[in-house]
Amino acid sequence: GIDRDYKKDMRETYEKERAISQATIDNQLKEEK
Repeated sequence: GIDRDYKKDMRETYEKERAISQATIDNQLKEEK
């Protein structure tokens, strides 16, 4: 149903956002060294 698709989209968006923020953190740590 629509609700399940919505939750799936939200999860995919969340995973992408988390991957982006993790990459940003990794870059910041590299720059500090």
